[in-house]
Amino acid sequence: MRDELKQQHGFVHGGVVSYLADNALTYAGGSVLGDSVTSEYKINCLRPALGEKLVAKATVLSSGKTQAVCQCHCNWRRR
Repeated sequence: MRDELKQQHGFVHGGVVSYLADNALTYAGGSVLGDSVTSEYKINCLRPALGEKLVAKATVLSSGKTQAVCQCHCNWRRR
């Protein structure tokens, strides 16, 4: 993780984490809808982002013809 992506306390900036989650969610939704965009999302930060690599995994919880509900978990990997 590069220093310019961190905030004043040394944690990865919430905007970076949100951007990663948004992309993972869009790809998950697109897997059932085709080309798609995010209509809304909510972020719950349970602890600060620390480590060398952040991995986001998103899954589809439910979907219809025009909208999918997805969930994303972001986890740190030390290496």
